Amino acid sequence: MQSNNSKLSSYEILAWVFAVFAFAPMIFSFFQAGVNAVQIRDSFFVIVITSVIIGIDSKIQFHKNARFKKRAFIMLALAYASFIAGSMNIFPVFLLPAGLVFLLQSIAILFVQEKFLRLVYAVGFGFYTYLVALIFMPFFDMPMRAFSGIFAKKLLSLINVHADLLLIKNEQLILNAQNSGTFTVAQECNGFGILISCLILSLIFAIFKRSSIIKKMGYVFTSIAIALLANALRICTIVMLFPVVGKPNYHLMHEIVGYTFSLSALILVWSLSGFFAKKKSIES
Repeated sequence: MQSNNSKLSSYEILAWVFAVFAFAPMIFSFFQAGVNAVQIRDSFFVIVITSVIIGIDSKIQFHKNARFKKRAFIMLALAYASFIAGSMNIFPVFLLPAGLVFLLQSIAILFVQEKFLRLVYAVGFGFYTYLVALIFMPFFDMPMRAFSGIFAKKLLSLINVHADLLLIKNEQLILNAQNSGTFTVAQECNGFGILISCLILSLIFAIFKRSSIIKKMGYVFTSIAIALLANALRICTIVMLFPVVGKPNYHLMHEIVGYTFSLSALILVWSLSGFFAKKKSIES
């Protein structure tokens, strides 16, 4: 093994190449899950766009050639440990995604200069959250639908619009709104996508920017509240606009309203990141 921050030897390069091949089936499985998970597909783009913007803003610098670092080797060891433990059914839903994230972080550490590694850790944790969300999304579908429907019903009552939330055959939620009609609280209405996107964005900034633990937690919980409120407001807006736009234009209106509230929530979460941080940017 070479000294820290020296160029990689052929054996060390082979070690990482072998690791990528060893993790290939799991990488492919998560890739397929991500493609099929339409609801949180936007969350992946949130990670990519946020990483690029923060990287440009902080003027991140890379080594021209991969350089060995002890941290990278430790990350690679953690990747194998997590993968082996997860394969033995030891908290697999948490350790298998962790193994993949550790592997990707170990590769990134080889190229990113030392003072910018905080961004690697922040993005890695955001990506880990995304992978875990892929696994748990089916289990949270109906509870999130119920919560969104109840929340929207409460908000509608504030503007004197009576609504009833009905459960049909234990699998279909119906929101019956006065003077607007009947709406199915479908899977895409559960708010899981906007919740995960806002959560990932807040976690990346919470880890990347220097601040107290209390402020970091406050920022993350505020982001969750923003996401839940935005989704409920989205449902209310769709209910109120339906009599205006009519059935022929319903789908277009549904998409426009959905993306409007999602982007608004993300912009608000992003803008609040500076309020909860000590300074604009950090270096390790």
